[in-house]
Amino acid sequence: MKAAAQRTGGSGSGFMRALAVLGIVALLAAPTAYFHFYWQQVEGEMLDRVQADAQFLAEGARHHAGDANNDTATVPARASSAPRADTALAIRQLMHRLPVPEFEGRRVLRDATGRVLAQTGAPLPGPVFSVTVPWRDATGAMGELEMTRSSRPVLWHMLGVGSLVLVLGALIALVTVQGARRSRGRQEGFGDRDGATGVLARQGVLARDAFMDSVREAIERSGRDGTECTLFHLDLDHFKMINGAVGQTYADLLLEQVARVVRRRIDEMAEQVGLPPVVMGAPGGDVLLLLVEALPKSAQVTEAFARGVLDALGSTFEVGPYQLYLTASVGVSHRAGRALSAEKLVREAELAKIFAKNQGCGSYAIHDQNMDAEAEQRSEMGQALRQALLNDEFVLYYQPKVHMVTGAVTGVEALLRWQPEGKPLVMPDRFIPVLEETGLIVQAGAWVLQEACRQLMVWRSHGMPPIGVAVNVSARQLQSPGFVELVERVLKETRLEPRWLELELTETIFVDNASDNVRVLRRLADLGVSLAIDDFGTGHSSLSYLSNFSPRTLKIDRSFLSEAEDGSDNVVIARAIIALGHGMGLNVVAEGVETEAQADFLRGHGCDQMQGFLLSRPQPAERMEQWLRARIQSQQSLEEARRAAVF
Repeated sequence: MKAAAQRTGGSGSGFMRALAVLGIVALLAAPTAYFHFYWQQVEGEMLDRVQADAQFLAEGARHHAGDANNDTATVPARASSAPRADTALAIRQLMHRLPVPEFEGRRVLRDATGRVLAQTGAPLPGPVFSVTVPWRDATGAMGELEMTRSSRPVLWHMLGVGSLVLVLGALIALVTVQGARRSRGRQEGFGDRDGATGVLARQGVLARDAFMDSVREAIERSGRDGTECTLFHLDLDHFKMINGAVGQTYADLLLEQVARVVRRRIDEMAEQVGLPPVVMGAPGGDVLLLLVEALPKSAQVTEAFARGVLDALGSTFEVGPYQLYLTASVGVSHRAGRALSAEKLVREAELAKIFAKNQGCGSYAIHDQNMDAEAEQRSEMGQALRQALLNDEFVLYYQPKVHMVTGAVTGVEALLRWQPEGKPLVMPDRFIPVLEETGLIVQAGAWVLQEACRQLMVWRSHGMPPIGVAVNVSARQLQSPGFVELVERVLKETRLEPRWLELELTETIFVDNASDNVRVLRRLADLGVSLAIDDFGTGHSSLSYLSNFSPRTLKIDRSFLSEAEDGSDNVVIARAIIALGHGMGLNVVAEGVETEAQADFLRGHGCDQMQGFLLSRPQPAERMEQWLRARIQSQQSLEEARRAAVF
């Protein structure tokens, strides 16, 4: 009766918490949708306004250029030449005839070279966002008209709505927490807590040695009786980050709750198919091991158990003042009639767990021989990469970035390649993960940084104009001791001004040790180097972190451009990223641009720069220098022709 009462009470409490969570989600979803459509409306109105303005200016420029009899406001029509000085004056006059926007704004008209022809309105203080559209002058040359407005009214409006929502959500959460505390106090009478070992022991979780003894006994019974012996390795995702956020005491309580709900779920599933009681162990940290005997040799049943373990974590866990949502990665191994040790069975489950994590949070994987082969290959590759660092087998390829409107080269990105002696070139998707796993990424990254800065100065010594170089930096590099000092030393040794170096970071830096990483990023910014967020929109970044270390660039991941021609949801996301970047005063770069349609889409929505196969594939330093020279000479020739046409 007591157990039944506890289950009923827990179910009721869980139901109340679920209702509260749903209520909070619904409360947050409504303003989120409102913010989305409100921002789209503001952006759409600006885009319509600036498109109409650009059309007015283009028609006015053609009118003045075509009226040969009016020598006070026009210039002779010359289809093959750029606007003369009096036409430029007329354009400036036309700019001042444009309707004054209902918001605090500024217009800037540029020619095809990026030179400002006319502007209205004073520079805007504080955060702004802008919309840019192309226009054609009397000669047919493509320029751009940019309209900028202050973000403050929009942000204040959204802040007001958001604050109201947060207050309502806080009230709901407070009522929920208080009710759950009272319910938990009645049901369990929690008092003082000891460490993780103690709290897990109260849930019947065995320590490592005792659990391994149970595995050995199960393997013996499996060999004697011909039954299956299955091990589940459960690893909580991002538990270190949670531990750092809530503290050790609450983290221990969280582990206890996880063990309780997982045990309840796995025991229920075992009872349904008539299996012996499940044995649970904790080798340490954020890992739980589940030993299931006599599990039918069916992939469907095994997958059902794995999904059941993951589903057990699907609800919100309430720990003290915190409400936490968890996911886990699960690896599964079977004895499958083999003569193997307990340690081997555990290692196979752990290996499968690693494969599950590579699939993404909340995934599972069942061990097979292919995993062993791949693990062996990765081990061999790790040894080969160590030797590659000693033998200087790494090379850098470079891919250019250009301005969306002018086409001017703005910089290059340095990309690591592996060239084993006498073997084909190895692409980074094969060896970068191994560099990360082995920790060799720190040493390899230092070489990349040194070589990229050195090469940039070599190009300058060959008479090329200054351009920037972007270098990718992993979270592991960022967290390595002395990284800031390394950057400072490389800049000093190569004599490269800090502003020409850009460090590209993925959003994974905000997953673990986020606050420490932000402090390092601030120190890098203080050196004067540029910071960019690579593959923005695909990771875990928080806008609060972005504002804390002030990056200069957002790079749109190539996945959002793959369907730019089809009008998919990715297009909406790409537009939102561009608007967000400009609203924060950031430079927005699109990578992976492969078609003219994608380039037109980006240009039409005000993206600042692009890189991709449409311009150039990554090339070695020598070929990239040739490409850069040809591009720069072409731009210079175009500029000279335009100047000659004007004068």
